[in-house]
Amino acid sequence: MEEVVHLCDSVEAWNVDGSSDAWTESGSWIRHAEEATGRRRGRCSFDDCPNQAEVGGHVWIRGDGCFIAPICRACNRHDNMDRMQGSGACLRANIDVTRTHMTEGMLNSERRIVHRHRQCGLCGNDISDRPLNHSLCHACWRGVRRCESCGDDISD
Repeated sequence: MEEVVHLCDSVEAWNVDGSSDAWTESGSWIRHAEEATGRRRGRCSFDDCPNQAEVGGHVWIRGDGCFIAPICRACNRHDNMDRMQGSGACLRANIDVTRTHMTEGMLNSERRIVHRHRQCGLCGNDISDRPLNHSLCHACWRGVRRCESCGDDISD
C-alpha cells in the first residue's frame, strides 16, 4: 500500500533531478497517483500554476522527502528554473501526494539549484548573503547616504 500524504498547507517543493530511471507497474506515474489517492487529476499541484495536471512528477518536499505529485508538463520540465531547488516553488494546500523512493539516478544526479540574487530595496546593492528577512543593505538600514560619483558618506 502506498503512503498517501495530504498537504494541509502549502509546502516548499522542487522537481527531483535524475528521475528518468524510475518506473511504476501501471506504466504511468499520473495513473499511479490517481490509483493510490483515489482522486482524479485536476489542476497542477504547484501553487502558482493554473494548468491542468498531465503527469505524475517526482518532487522533493523540503524536510519530508520524495513524492509523486500531479503536475503539468511545463512544470515537469527539467529546464524549468521556476521548479528547481532554490526557486521558492511551493505545492498548494489541500492536495494529496504519494511518497516514493529515490532511485540510483536520483541519488547520483547532478543537482540544478537556482541561486536568486536579492537586491537592497533602496540602493540596489546585492544582499544575497544577508538573512532572508533583510530587504536593505547595512548602509541603507543605518541611513548612510553615499555620493554617487565618489562613494563618500554624505549622511550629514
